[in-house]
Amino acid sequence: MNIWDTQYKDGRAARQWPDEELCRFLARANLPIESRVLEVGCGNGRNAQAIMRTGLIYYGVDGSAEAIALASAEYFGGLYAHGSIPPLAYDSHSFAAVVDVQCLQHFDAVVLGETLAEIKRVIVPCGLFFSSYLIEIDAGIFPDHPELLTCQTSDYGLTVQRAGFEILRAERVTRTYESGTKQATWLMVDARVL
Repeated sequence: MNIWDTQYKDGRAARQWPDEELCRFLARANLPIESRVLEVGCGNGRNAQAIMRTGLIYYGVDGSAEAIALASAEYFGGLYAHGSIPPLAYDSHSFAAVVDVQCLQHFDAVVLGETLAEIKRVIVPCGLFFSSYLIEIDAGIFPDHPELLTCQTSDYGLTVQRAGFEILRAERVTRTYESGTKQATWLMVDARVL
């Protein structure tokens, strides 16, 4: 059992509400009805309903079998798969968009590069990519994830560009924790396949 299986099993990772920045991306993207969208690191499927409510076809993949079991039981209508990232077990040019809500931030530089190449491969030409990626964090905020202190890259936007994407929008979003004494900052990226 991996760390994510343990956290989904005991409820620590099972958030219930869709990511607000993803919802904003969906509004900006205005994808045609029945477009296919893949969420990498879908977890318990909390973003599935937000995506499907806009008339899109939702696919979710996660490395945690526990997360996929939760998603399948709670969020009907999505197509969920347990699998590693990378590689992505989908045909090339299969999705109008791929979304990442704080999954890629857990990967080291090598796996991040491989994953971005796979994401680019499965997106249709000129298709979209949304990513929420941790770029700064104060120690002690997420004690269950010490890798977050070492895996983040402050030049994530440049990393996405080098992987063959055009950055359409990049915004830093900071959240405070522990009564405002600690903070974490994510880079929200909207990009298009070149």
